[in-house]
Amino acid sequence: DPTLATCVNQDRAPAQCEDIDECLENNCGCGDPLYWTCVNQEAQPPSCEDIDECAQGDEICGDPARWDCVNVEGGAPDCVYDWGQDWGELTAGVELVQLGGSIPSSLISYGPSAFPVILSGNRAAVTAARVGEGRSVHAGHESLIGGKLLGEDDTPQLIRNALAWLGESEAPKIGLLENLNGMKTFLDGEGLEYAEIGFGDLAAYDLVIITTGTEWSEGEHVALQDYMSGGGGVLSAGHAWYWSYYNENPAENHPGNKLLGDVGFVISG
Repeated sequence: DPTLATCVNQDRAPAQCEDIDECLENNCGCGDPLYWTCVNQEAQPPSCEDIDECAQGDEICGDPARWDCVNVEGGAPDCVYDWGQDWGELTAGVELVQLGGSIPSSLISYGPSAFPVILSGNRAAVTAARVGEGRSVHAGHESLIGGKLLGEDDTPQLIRNALAWLGESEAPKIGLLENLNGMKTFLDGEGLEYAEIGFGDLAAYDLVIITTGTEWSEGEHVALQDYMSGGGGVLSAGHAWYWSYYNENPAENHPGNKLLGDVGFVISG
């Protein structure tokens, strides 16, 4: 077959048949060479073999303790987030968080790297997510970063864990985007340094803390979301159920959901 082998004339000698390596041209139609390799077969059509990117290293998707790499034939691998280790870090030493009269909004996770941290009944009252290079933790009621920090349950340990996880350090550089007196008292007791800052100061801090009931500007929304995706940590708190008594569509219109953007969870009304 002249499509598979070529005849090479030899001076005063029998001609030779040489295999045609079809793989040398356009990957022989096997597809994107990032995902397919063309394997030449002597005097036969070549075979197209999928490249298993997951076999090329332990960190194709990131930290293998948190991400599972799943090969996809002819395409980029799927990176599946395993949130067990992150959940363990956030809940270490936490057995009971007493909400008392504080009624949190249900937090609905939908993103591939969002997960519930604390449940109230069968609903998430605290949730977390990895967002680009950064991280987010949200409590469904603002008291969990305020007065509840002064109680005798495990709320202080939960927030202590959240600060370490968000800042990726035992002593992160913390910025407060609001005047949060309960949080200040807690941070003072923990010996952690903090400063009251504006949205223009985000880049100088490992993590920032904010409540989600205030109507911030579109520019401030973008600044916080860019900060998170670029590697910053955000601890936020606030409910949406009271707001929803007088407003429509909290999933899109509530100030907290607009502020946090596409983090992989929503504050429900």
